[in-house]
Amino acid sequence: MGVLFKFILGCLASLLVSANAYADCLNLAADSSFENYPSLASQLEKQLSKNGICAKILYIPGKRGTKMLLSHDIDGEVGRISYYKRRVGSSAIKVPTPLFTTNGMFVSRVPDLKKYQDYKGKIGILRGWVWMDEAVKNFVPRNIVAVDNIDTLHSIFRKKRVDAILLPEGMVNAFKLEKEKTILLASKLTYHVWLSSKNRNLVAPFDKAIREFLEDGGQFLPASTG
Repeated sequence: MGVLFKFILGCLASLLVSANAYADCLNLAADSSFENYPSLASQLEKQLSKNGICAKILYIPGKRGTKMLLSHDIDGEVGRISYYKRRVGSSAIKVPTPLFTTNGMFVSRVPDLKKYQDYKGKIGILRGWVWMDEAVKNFVPRNIVAVDNIDTLHSIFRKKRVDAILLPEGMVNAFKLEKEKTILLASKLTYHVWLSSKNRNLVAPFDKAIREFLEDGGQFLPASTG
């Protein structure tokens, strides 16, 4: 009876290990705008897998991603900047090595601006993007038009609902805005993976995987985007 009992326990343990291995595949959120750059998800998932970490990247609006991270409904977020600490507090931990660096740009059809802070008209931003919230924190609230995705942001600028927008640097060329009258630096940005505090034990393995990939000459985004 003792041998049979041990055999049953062994079978149950094997089943639990298999189930846990499946359950331990991490769900990481990325802002919907990153769908334009599929290499981010594919390269990161591949590199993590090489280091024994199963992860799937889900594209969702930034604001929803923040809510899910704060409630620990997801395991982390991909492509958030250092300012994000102000939003998530102790609920999430930044993986130190950045995935990539770029600039946040102010684009306007208004000429002769020396600083973007001097602009007084309506400005379009992406809802849930912390660096944009930070950049416009001293603007008149009624002049700030927040939208949910980058295509809508471009659309409201093209249709002249706003005379200025904030964009990641790579999108200035992608949307052919380089000939606008004013293009100014709004923020220098490093983008990171942020892990839910429940996964604090994975910060070091994530950092190792990302660092090794970059040291070997890898890029998570095409060079033209930043």
